Amino acid sequence: MADKDAEKKETEADEKKTIEIDPAVVKQGVALIKKQGYITRKDIPEIQQDDWARALSEKISAAFHDADEAPYIYYERYDFADHEITGIIFNMDQIKTRAEAGNKLGQALGLKSFEH
Repeated sequence: MADKDAEKKETEADEKKTIEIDPAVVKQGVALIKKQGYITRKDIPEIQQDDWARALSEKISAAFHDADEAPYIYYERYDFADHEITGIIFNMDQIKTRAEAGNKLGQALGLKSFEH
């Protein structure tokens, strides 16, 4: 019983860990979204880390909202035919669908989609 309680506390502690992201990286992300509509690991390599990428997308969204802009910033991971799993942060006002975002990600990184 004590082991389960210890595991539960450890899991809760892990969930409460905050991910620190340099404000300069958030600023870079906002600029990339404005310029090209998306961010990949080619732009910011840390996007390969799923939790970090999710935190970055939230911070980018907050930065836009703080500036009275309201794009819909979305983060998604894709599994490519090359056996690569990678993600993209994108503005759904510019890239309208998740499928389009996956295609854009594949093109940006030279990866093969299952659809092609």
